[in-house]
Amino acid sequence: MAARPRFGRLAGAGQAPTPVRVAVAVLGLTILAAIGFHLVRGRFGAGFSSDTYSYLAWAKRALAEGELGHTPYDYTVPKPLEMLVAAIGELVGYPVAVFGTWAALSYFAAVLAAAALAKRFAGWPAAAAAGVLALFMPGLVLAGYAADSIVPYAACVVGAAAFAPGRTGPPAGLLGVAGLLRPEAWGLAAINAALSWRRASSRERALAVAAVLVPAAVWLSFDWIATGDPLYASHSIDRFGVQGVPVQDVPGVVGPLLPKVVGWPLVALALAALVGGLRRCPLDRAVLFPLAMALGLVVELQLGLIGEQPLGRYAVGLFLFLPAGAAIALAQAPGRARIPVLTLGVLACLAVVAGRQAENRDFIERRGRAASELERRMAPAAQRAVARGGLVATESQWQGALSLYSDVPREHIVPVWAVGKEIDPADVGAYLVLARRQATGEGPAGDVDEGPLAARSSRWRLYLAESSAP
Repeated sequence: MAARPRFGRLAGAGQAPTPVRVAVAVLGLTILAAIGFHLVRGRFGAGFSSDTYSYLAWAKRALAEGELGHTPYDYTVPKPLEMLVAAIGELVGYPVAVFGTWAALSYFAAVLAAAALAKRFAGWPAAAAAGVLALFMPGLVLAGYAADSIVPYAACVVGAAAFAPGRTGPPAGLLGVAGLLRPEAWGLAAINAALSWRRASSRERALAVAAVLVPAAVWLSFDWIATGDPLYASHSIDRFGVQGVPVQDVPGVVGPLLPKVVGWPLVALALAALVGGLRRCPLDRAVLFPLAMALGLVVELQLGLIGEQPLGRYAVGLFLFLPAGAAIALAQAPGRARIPVLTLGVLACLAVVAGRQAENRDFIERRGRAASELERRMAPAAQRAVARGGLVATESQWQGALSLYSDVPREHIVPVWAVGKEIDPADVGAYLVLARRQATGEGPAGDVDEGPLAARSSRWRLYLAESSAP
């Protein structure tokens, strides 16, 4: 009979993978990711997030004109690593395909990271359970489809936590990559450096410190070059008018979010694993990282650096620890009960979020169809509508996509909510709006509806401004 896994057991026994094996694995995973993205794009369309479309639009203009074209209405922070991927895609002539492959690769890497973390503490059965739970975790699925930068960030952070104490170089390298995606990784890299400092060699210490300082320097420099403000990422309070959430109100914000993004059974099991980790290995990265990330999210909410609405996105990095924690907790079942308990636990967790998966599928279909119609029909129509001059006002989250799929200059694309507030309606030549939001009263109204209809699709309406109508 196999021995019961001991919680907190350190992995690392066995032969480390050679560079050739790592390269072959990465190549194979990249091919799988390319095929996966091709299949998803063929079925649903490429409905990326607004941030991703902005990266692609910036790369397109930067390579063509030597400048990003960042505007005051670009709410996206120009993340260095995402911009590099977008630039590579633009250089080879397939920007959407390359970025989509990167997104799929990041999604698979996140699943493997959760599995690796579970394996370190509870062996292969727990790894398989964690991988399945992560693969179908609603928040990760949605972020992966949107090609959100939070997914590779989550993969790097959880991947770093999957290395046993005593390993300094690989975790530092992963956290350095994560630091080019989210500034929170700088703090995690500092924690990693502090944990490994005593037993690390001089070279390993230098690498751990570099994982903190180099990404921060690159990020701040990139912000300064792109926007003229090295602290652009931290000025969201002024740009968005986000209101901070008092500490006492945080449970009321997080509570309704958890069933939608991960499900309560996953949370309960992962908390049980965390309690066990605090008792047995409190200074392990797998214990300290999620605690530090949770504290960071609370502080950011309180300061207004992130809002309530996108909290589910920003928390994906933290939530990726949950499948691993849940699998570790289930794997504590004794003897022959271990596999049945793991199986039933996984099925129960998946059943709880089945309804959410159906909602995600509907959302993905709507967004993918909207993206396809924008690319093929509405973006060229909008370009023709303002050929004689004037701005195009559109939905905030689709500004980057319109810039990518048309030759309308980025500075001529503005969010429709700003018209009549910060933008003179006389300067607007056309309004491109989602029909569903118009019908429900959630979208633009008034003058937009009074202008002549220039083009339409099942998802979009293009109205000419009255001042531009022939």
